[in-house]
Amino acid sequence: MEGTNISDELNSKLKELKNEISQMRKKGINVKIAEMKIMNIPSKIRIAEITNEKESNMKVEQLLDDVEKEIESTKIENGIKIEKKNVEINIEGLEEELSGAIENKKEIDREELRNELRGELNKEQKKGEDEKEARKKEYPEEQIRELINKAGKHIEAKEKQEADTYYAKIMQAYKGLPKELKEKFLKDCLEIRNKLIEL
Repeated sequence: MEGTNISDELNSKLKELKNEISQMRKKGINVKIAEMKIMNIPSKIRIAEITNEKESNMKVEQLLDDVEKEIESTKIENGIKIEKKNVEINIEGLEEELSGAIENKKEIDREELRNELRGELNKEQKKGEDEKEARKKEYPEEQIRELINKAGKHIEAKEKQEADTYYAKIMQAYKGLPKELKEKFLKDCLEIRNKLIEL
């Protein structure tokens, strides 16, 4: 983004993301995190317009990218929930057909069919878990935030061994973060380390 069009492009991107969040909310999708992240961006854009500094513009772009990633993440999670619900509905329908077949004296091995249905459900659940793990790799910010939260809970519960384990995972994830995310999570990582020393 260069020249006098910078603020126009930032505002245009902001408007697109707001519209997308609005459409998702109308569909009943929980978009609270995206709404919280986008809340302060208009004021950041105004500051960037006043200062006209490249660094301010880049920070706004990063905030907008973060909101966009959150929206995509929410879409993936919502898609997994819908798929799982559809699988459960299909299983209920198949079990009704099974009951009807038994009543009509058809030779059906009920247990074998149930196992087959369970296998299909397990496949769908594994697919959902795999997609969740893939999303964690795609969005490292979510992964390290989750690790920090879990470490914090173990520290509050005075569970030092478990907290140490999660701190090691945090450090491993931290090493793979891009520079801007390292700066963002440095304070949280140091806070976890200091609490572990005192534990």
